[in-house]
Amino acid sequence: MNWRLYGSASMTGQGWLRLTPAETYKAGTAFLTTAFPSSPGISVEFELSAYGGKPADGSVGDGVSFYLIDGSKDLNSVGGAGGTLGYANHHPSQPGVNNGYIGIGIDRWGAFSDSAKVGTGGAGRSKNHAVIRGAGDKTTGFPFLTHKPLPTLALTRAKPTRVYLTIFNEKVTVSVGEQDQFTQLIKDYKLPTGSEPTEFKLGLSGTTGAATNIHEIRNFKVTLPTDLSTLGQRRNSLVVEGYARHRYS
Repeated sequence: MNWRLYGSASMTGQGWLRLTPAETYKAGTAFLTTAFPSSPGISVEFELSAYGGKPADGSVGDGVSFYLIDGSKDLNSVGGAGGTLGYANHHPSQPGVNNGYIGIGIDRWGAFSDSAKVGTGGAGRSKNHAVIRGAGDKTTGFPFLTHKPLPTLALTRAKPTRVYLTIFNEKVTVSVGEQDQFTQLIKDYKLPTGSEPTEFKLGLSGTTGAATNIHEIRNFKVTLPTDLSTLGQRRNSLVVEGYARHRYS
């Protein structure tokens, strides 16, 4: 299993992958180059900390995204800084990822919902929301699908937020929580039928704009409901601890 790091992404110790420093207009991505089948669906969980930034226009910036692309393709375009959260395109000409299927954002600043800045369609700037955008390729697509407000979260290294995502049978569920207290924000949101590729590759991105924040991820786990024999796994989960080392179970 191979990960590629792009932009400002780097390891910082204690198992944390830092996607952005608290500096303006940064973008960092970790991308898993191994494809896996889409038909079983996937369950994703990770710890997120976001701290130490300076606000602009009333909020720190910008946020993080988890995304999937068509697994038959390689990633040759990484989303940029600011409200794209490293997945979608930014108007007027900054491209997003190539062959994207879905991007799920934990958006602090709010531009991932704003069609004036990102993708197509939207609800305007929406601070502190979980946001789903759909399929796109570089400068086209990435439609706004839905969003829900986030609960109050500490988002510190000492008290990180646990993010849970499920994509199964073209439906998406998003939950967040701390210390075993979880809030289901989006339940079984139905994606466009028939748009799912036969296999996926995945990425995690963090961005800043004029507003800044340190965005860090650790204890990232992906589970597929069926056997991963095509990936040489003995059971059905892949655990990547902080991206410093890999443990397969």
